[in-house]
Amino acid sequence: MHILEVKGLKKTFAKGKTKFTAVDGVSFHVDKGECVGLVGESGCGKSTVAKMITRLTDVSDGHIYMNGEEVTHCKGKERREYYRQMQMVFQMPTDSFNPRMKLGSSIAQAMTNFGMPKAEAKEKVPKLLDIVGLKREYADRYPHQISGGECQRAALARALAVGPKLLICDEATSALDVSVQAQIVALIQELQEKIDMSYLFICHDLALVQNICNRVMVMHRGTIVEAGATNEVICDPKHPYTKLLLSSVFPVEPDSSWQPPKLEQRVEPEGEGCKFWERCPHCTERCKREKPNYVAVKQYDGEQNREHDVSCFLFYDR
Repeated sequence: MHILEVKGLKKTFAKGKTKFTAVDGVSFHVDKGECVGLVGESGCGKSTVAKMITRLTDVSDGHIYMNGEEVTHCKGKERREYYRQMQMVFQMPTDSFNPRMKLGSSIAQAMTNFGMPKAEAKEKVPKLLDIVGLKREYADRYPHQISGGECQRAALARALAVGPKLLICDEATSALDVSVQAQIVALIQELQEKIDMSYLFICHDLALVQNICNRVMVMHRGTIVEAGATNEVICDPKHPYTKLLLSSVFPVEPDSSWQPPKLEQRVEPEGEGCKFWERCPHCTERCKREKPNYVAVKQYDGEQNREHDVSCFLFYDR
């Protein structure tokens, strides 16, 4: 049984007669102790997926399951129990805390909200700070009195306070310095090993995803175009968009002849076809009128344990 499973997730925004589909039929799962990455350029729908899973925005269509139970439209006690099992770490750590509350009080509040006595919650705060590598005296500090990396550690402590089974990290390291990013990533990996935590790691940094995630999904204009084992997708990309995304990453030691790719800025077409066809060098007439389904590029242990899937007509006959 999967910790988290989403099927056909869709989100449509409407303003007057104008409608815009931000997420269009996204399906995936996260297993126990697994870290799954969701990558793509800004505006592709990654954060909207996270907001639907966390119920911060309503689902237009599709289903969300936590430990096999549907939570798509849960309310009241069911939603509270869902939040006990799933927590989120946001991009801007200082913005996710009440600036008028000390960090210790904010972390304790996460526990008292679920019925824990105040005295017991206060007693647990120092232990949680120890877990994320913060000194116990940080409980008496306000968010503006500590660095961004320290604040993100405190946010992790607050998320862990209720003992969740799944953490959703939405660009949790993008606002931090490179050295601090490495510390937070190391902490996430350590927590994954110590307490068997599962993660949905939303990020645009492909190098970071390669270091931390077991599997990765590439998202483009509201759909997942490629998914599989991280090394398979990043080292041997199949979808033209994944190749384009990877080509935009600066090499570690670029030579003098290397130049960043020049991407054409065009408004991509609406319709039933592949959403990447206008920018794709392999586009055919079929791409313009039909939406490709997922096909297995490589698989092992039978059909149920796929290693690499891609949504592209180039691989239909393989």
